Amino acid sequence: MYSDAQLQDYLAGTLDIEIADALEEQIAIDPALESRLLALEHTQAGALRAVFDAVPTPERLQDLEHHVLAAKPAKPAPVRAQAPWQWASVAAVVAFAVGAYSFSAPPVEEKPAWRWQDQVASYQALYVTETLEAVSASDDQIANQLSKSEAALGRDLPLNAVGDLDGMKLLRAQILGYKDAPLVQMAYLTVDGKPVALCAIRPKAAVAKDFAFETLSGLPTIHWSDGEFNYMIVGDIDNERLMEMAQNVSTSL
Repeated sequence: MYSDAQLQDYLAGTLDIEIADALEEQIAIDPALESRLLALEHTQAGALRAVFDAVPTPERLQDLEHHVLAAKPAKPAPVRAQAPWQWASVAAVVAFAVGAYSFSAPPVEEKPAWRWQDQVASYQALYVTETLEAVSASDDQIANQLSKSEAALGRDLPLNAVGDLDGMKLLRAQILGYKDAPLVQMAYLTVDGKPVALCAIRPKAAVAKDFAFETLSGLPTIHWSDGEFNYMIVGDIDNERLMEMAQNVSTSL
């Protein structure tokens, strides 16, 4: 029969090699002895966790490492093959230490919440030439789409203002949504096949803003607000042309 003190020495790696070898042979055939050893191991792990009741810091972990390295056993422990369950114990201790350090690491700064312009640009970035080449709405269908868009948005979208965007014919008008606010997207295609979108949204609270350029999701954009509705034009075209489009839309709407 092995005492608790011997089992604790075994867990610490300081038990005499001959006794340790015999103990391992007995553990392999004695479930009760193995259970005692696991129970002691669990108790030791609980004591270790108690040390970290407070929020751990890298300094405390470094201090613990210093004390462990400084505590040299009176007699070097022999190197022996580890039983599978022992490897599991080592892994558990390592995982605990890594988790403690991770918990103490500075939090990663969260990215700011996306605006409606970011959402639109990320959606527009998925468009390719073929996306709009397949669209073939008739004049009556375009008129119907604009009528529904006007009703959802709460403002007129006259064909003479949005039907032609600097030489690009309106191919489709559809109703999307952002944070419970209707968002109308009007789609166009440049001569060389680049998708362009004119969008309008009526947020709960709008502030008048002048034209502003940004590159969102890799696409040049210009956006502005008249104090009631927010607008945006996005597409792979140069800023000068974007500004001309925005000014024409702003004047004609």
